[in-house]
Amino acid sequence: LDLEVNNIQTQLKVPTQASDLQLRERIQIDVPDTDDYCVNSPFVDCIRVVDDGSDVEIRNTGAADVVLAGVINVPDTGSGSVSIVAEHGDIHSAGANRGLIAAREVELLAPDGSIGIRQNDRVHLDLLSFYPTLTAKAAGDIFIKEESGDLLARELHSTGGKVDLQVQGSILPAPNFDLPFPYFDTEAIAIDAPTIKLNSLTGSIGTATQPLQFDATDGLTATAPKDIYLIDARNGVRVRNLNSTTGNISLTVTDTNNPDDDLLLASDAVI
Repeated sequence: LDLEVNNIQTQLKVPTQASDLQLRERIQIDVPDTDDYCVNSPFVDCIRVVDDGSDVEIRNTGAADVVLAGVINVPDTGSGSVSIVAEHGDIHSAGANRGLIAAREVELLAPDGSIGIRQNDRVHLDLLSFYPTLTAKAAGDIFIKEESGDLLARELHSTGGKVDLQVQGSILPAPNFDLPFPYFDTEAIAIDAPTIKLNSLTGSIGTATQPLQFDATDGLTATAPKDIYLIDARNGVRVRNLNSTTGNISLTVTDTNNPDDDLLLASDAVI
């Protein structure tokens, strides 16, 4: 069977029996001659999608995985969003320099599986524009790598695994444009998982005016060269490692009526 994206026929073949859905062929929608993203990309099997104002959605309703083996590029000239859903499988890359999603807003859903299989097999993102937003929800682990800039976490949720982010820029809460400026939702939990590991390579994690809210009961690790501002929203937190090279570290634990709202340190914790 051929795969259709927004009712547009592609060259991608979809297996008719249970096996992984592999994004290996080109998906091309109105690609202009001036679009050289794929030419300059180090990722192979580049899948170029030029957004004409509609979103791009890929959904696998079967039990197989969605394997990202090329580049999906949606320039931010339009809405610039990509949604990938694996209803009963995993979403992961096919290996090194495979599986890049370049878009303004990305949604990844694996309600019965994981997003990225392991630390060295992450889903690669290149989030574009002023509000590079990610939503990712999975039953298992979530391993994400942002290749070039900031990542705004709208809702990252793992039911029974870990959320592990490696981001070139800063890791910040996503704005809520239904609220007055500066659009910061003080009630929103950006990242929710038993274990959370955040690594900003060149930026900060949260800010003094917009701290990143999270819920992690089994362990928290956060590393950044600049400031780290975090709020544990509920159920307390066990700190494993908090490390800022040149900035400040602020960790607030919300005190409710829950007797488990404790700030604990692992036996080998480093701050």
